[in-house]
Amino acid sequence: MKQNVKLRRLSELSYKASLTLWNEGFSGYYADMMRTLAQHVKYIGTANIRPEHSVVAVADGEPVGFVLTGLRRDGGRTLAWNGGTAVVPRYRGAGVGTAMMREAIRVYEELGVHAASLEAIMANDAAVALYRRCGYAIRKRVLILAQPKEPAKMPLFPGGADGGRAGSGAYALRRAHPSEAGRLRYYRGDAPWCSQWPNAADAEAALAADGNGETAGFALYKRSFGEDGTPRGVHLLQAGFDPARGDGREAAAFLLAALYGSADAPVRRTADNLPESSLAAKLLIEAGFETAFAQYVMELKVRP
Repeated sequence: MKQNVKLRRLSELSYKASLTLWNEGFSGYYADMMRTLAQHVKYIGTANIRPEHSVVAVADGEPVGFVLTGLRRDGGRTLAWNGGTAVVPRYRGAGVGTAMMREAIRVYEELGVHAASLEAIMANDAAVALYRRCGYAIRKRVLILAQPKEPAKMPLFPGGADGGRAGSGAYALRRAHPSEAGRLRYYRGDAPWCSQWPNAADAEAALAADGNGETAGFALYKRSFGEDGTPRGVHLLQAGFDPARGDGREAAAFLLAALYGSADAPVRRTADNLPESSLAAKLLIEAGFETAFAQYVMELKVRP
């Protein structure tokens, strides 16, 4: 690492300065990561990012890189998440990323973190190699999915609420607080950070209940709206279905159809970080959704 680079904390920067660093650090990235100030502030809050524990590299008085740290407690364990690692173009390849990652891990150890996780785009070989050098191991692969801009001319999910048996009364949709989904035995507490309800403050939950009132499955999702209140998008975070019932496909079709609406509705439909082997991912791909990115979920065991 260049000798004039010092490691500081994000809390020493203003929100405006941290936004400028974020946008410059992610310039030329695989995906469009540019944000407005409002989006940046919201992200720091909803994802449980801790500026006082997030690392910033400073050279000649100017911020040149960062590693954001998310923290939360879960069942007596302290979990950390890398909410973004980036270096501005003129300092890339100079060892800044490695130095920041090692400092972030030192912070985790100091805070008594048990495990740390992150997501890395699979095509980003340099980043994946960096994380591996720092001790992270690949745990699974997940997909970011999106429906093509051209709407389908048929039901998205033939067995769901927009056509088929599941739409004829086999299930009822029940809205719930996301924490209720989190108490289901098949909820994935090891899902990527922002797909877990404690780290998605503006998420909603929907449950599929059968004729006996028993829950067959759940979905965590976010909705976006235009200035006039018109729905603009539905973003799936996580979905799970009771493996003991045997009706997972039907319950999944019902929930996904209920959330995403009719095929020709002018709504942007996406899903974030679904395990590629998951039932929800399979149904979405069958419905014509395309893979925008594939990512590795990587984990570091910091302490027992």
